[in-house]
Amino acid sequence: MVSIIIPLYRSSRHLPGLVARLAASLPSNGGEVEVVFVDDASGDGTAELAGQLAKRELPCETSVLVLPENRGVFFAREAGLKAAKQAFVTFVDADDHWEAGYFEVLLERLRQTRADVVLQPIRSRVPGCRTFHVVGGDWSGRDGAILSPEEMMWGLAEKHLGFSGLWGRSMRRALALAVWQAESAYTSYVDNDNNLLWRLYHLAHHGIELLAGPAYVWDQHIGSTRYNPAYRQGIFQDKLLSFCALHEWLRPEVGKSLWAAIEARWGIELKANLFDANGWGQTLTDPQAWSTFQSELLRDYPMAGRKVLAAARNTLLERAARPLRRLRHLHVICTSWPPGWTGTLASEDVTWWLVLPENAAQPDDLPAAVRLLQAGPVESKSQERMADIALEHIVEGHVMVWHPELAGHPEDVLAIFSGQTCDAATLELPSSGQQLHAFDRSLIGADRWGWAAQAGEDLQAILLQRSRHRRHVRQSSL
Repeated sequence: MVSIIIPLYRSSRHLPGLVARLAASLPSNGGEVEVVFVDDASGDGTAELAGQLAKRELPCETSVLVLPENRGVFFAREAGLKAAKQAFVTFVDADDHWEAGYFEVLLERLRQTRADVVLQPIRSRVPGCRTFHVVGGDWSGRDGAILSPEEMMWGLAEKHLGFSGLWGRSMRRALALAVWQAESAYTSYVDNDNNLLWRLYHLAHHGIELLAGPAYVWDQHIGSTRYNPAYRQGIFQDKLLSFCALHEWLRPEVGKSLWAAIEARWGIELKANLFDANGWGQTLTDPQAWSTFQSELLRDYPMAGRKVLAAARNTLLERAARPLRRLRHLHVICTSWPPGWTGTLASEDVTWWLVLPENAAQPDDLPAAVRLLQAGPVESKSQERMADIALEHIVEGHVMVWHPELAGHPEDVLAIFSGQTCDAATLELPSSGQQLHAFDRSLIGADRWGWAAQAGEDLQAILLQRSRHRRHVRQSSL
């Protein structure tokens, strides 16, 4: 009935939990399910461990493929597709999980559906957050509805329906093979998820069924490709390439109004993938590679290439010409919370964020108003990287990193600058000479807090230099 394809790359630490979740989720007879592990040339024992755990714990047929060289997740999934034996396939990542009943509900639906794709909800959370949110649009009240390819693409373009990478959907194996074969013609620097989705829905001639059952859970972490500065330029280039590919193969296939909606959706995603960047320098970390990319893009896609490069530049110019904001709401990030320290936490104009290392004990007297986040093992080594976790949750307002050992409270900063137009506010403490900075969230671009520490530069100094309007006062009461 369904083959579960799981790409692996140096995933040993995730495998015991993953296999245990599978063993608890799959039917005891296992006849309708197979699990296909694909090791993308990890070379660290991942494949051997997967085989041992699967043989010992899984109640279904399993196989472990080992690729001869590391080529990325697109090719790992393709290898799993070619090896799969069941009529449907679905993808699972080693570090994700799912709600109880996920596979039970899926198998029941696959036995009856006439659709080519069965789409289930996805819940996600950004690094460190304790709460999840549903991604991929809302289809509540439409359980069991089967949408035509055109209806699905309208939903994806207008409401982000069914967007969230390749997870949470099961597809006929023959359809998936056709999608991968067609997409292999397009270069990708990081992944092909965006184009794969559009092609999957476009080719699903028997429709896409919306299943409102238990959710697949995408638990993001700071080690993910999305948050790795080394991949940021690649992700950005993939977004530009994806539009050129869509312009080449999808635009002639759909009507003008649907294409306009798809183009608008791409523009929204482009802005999201620029990570709040205020200039090319924060997105393009390899100028030589970017120059080569532009030349190849304009060579391969003359018309669409010019269009996407202009759109990207215009988006960044819009960010640079942002309106100045008044300091009304202050987000205060702490990386420690001394016993007995409470601060003045009642103000509705201040939001507190406490970021602690993974597995660190929560303070016993932590006020309920403080939003607790937990960093992963990598971030626990750096206060700047831990503050970066909180920035993933802050959309607007001004941001300050506060050291609880200071006398006084952030509300004092808010009282001084409240209502004033500024993108950077500086409070100087005469007693110590220390300066506390509050930056408009829109001023904090792609680099965020961690980049400067890695590059050996002072990010606060860079942000102050970028600011067009800032306030500075000396305050003796703190």
